[in-house]
Amino acid sequence: MTAAALGKVPATRLRRCWCAGLEPVAPHHGRDHLPDRLLRPSAQRWRIGVEDRPPGSEPALGGIQRHLSVAEPPGIPFRLKTAFAVSPDGSILGEVETLRVVQWNQNRFAHGRVAERAALLEDRGVDVLLAQELTGHRFHAWCDALGDRWWGRFSLNCRPSLPPARSYWGVAVFGRASVIEPDPARPAQVIGDPGDDSGSGLFWRRTLAVPARTRAGLLTLVSIHVRPGASVGTKKLEFVTNTGRWMQDLDRPLVLGVDANSPGRGGEDDFWSSDPDDPERRAWGKEPVHGLSDVWRDHEIPKTGESVTHRLKGREPAGVRFDHIWVSPDLTPTRIEHVWDPAVALGADHALVLADIELPTTLAP
Repeated sequence: MTAAALGKVPATRLRRCWCAGLEPVAPHHGRDHLPDRLLRPSAQRWRIGVEDRPPGSEPALGGIQRHLSVAEPPGIPFRLKTAFAVSPDGSILGEVETLRVVQWNQNRFAHGRVAERAALLEDRGVDVLLAQELTGHRFHAWCDALGDRWWGRFSLNCRPSLPPARSYWGVAVFGRASVIEPDPARPAQVIGDPGDDSGSGLFWRRTLAVPARTRAGLLTLVSIHVRPGASVGTKKLEFVTNTGRWMQDLDRPLVLGVDANSPGRGGEDDFWSSDPDDPERRAWGKEPVHGLSDVWRDHEIPKTGESVTHRLKGREPAGVRFDHIWVSPDLTPTRIEHVWDPAVALGADHALVLADIELPTTLAP
């Protein structure tokens, strides 16, 4: 049932929509994923009805009451996917959709465990994966593991003439087809000219922007991997400067997943350089040139897990927060989690960074 089809509905009818529209997820999610400001009674919006119930997932009435703090039946965890903001007279104010996004560097990739990594995303109810350090073989392994319910875009495919050498590394964007799909009118793009490896297309393989569509409207998904200065020297700073400018011109709303290889000293804003005009500070500091915000650092929302997302062998400090999710101002993060133990158990040396992001409300007709 869509917002247009609902129009004005009696409260009793809407209550049945509530029960029919919650998607069961793993027990550890719980109700903390529901935006409190939407559940809090007010004159404008005080009820939420949800659409598109998966077959066989309808909970008892007590399940929704749990989220309204009316009843607390144990063992019935749910996650809000797409909802309607509803006024007291039963009229639909608009749709509210929450997207679950994961940023995950795929270094230490074990082909035999990609199915387990994909299962971890399914268990966590993930809608979008922004991944780095993928060869063509790794990308296709992920596509096979995720199956037909997902789609994938790979940065190296933006230059079809590129030889299929194992030495090429890229980044990828994956999406759950029932929730989000690539916009057919706008192709995926990389930074600069892929034919100009040393100029505007410097490290173009490590960037990817995918225009996409959800029921809430257009959304740009971006994956970036900043190569470490230990490997590429001052070209790292040149690349960071270029990507800051590139992201300024990408369509909004926008979600970015990045392995920034920065900040590098363990603190939230303790960059490798103390220079206020340092390119990394201008890209990943509190006043970035691209106008996005760091979900972990810049938003007062529930945070789970330790702050670091990567550990450097034989260096101090060993723990750094290289992996970030950034959003444009028109998006509302509601929670973020750094998932360490399950990621390490599957051979990763980067935490899985998971964020719930509320998309702009689409007003009902």
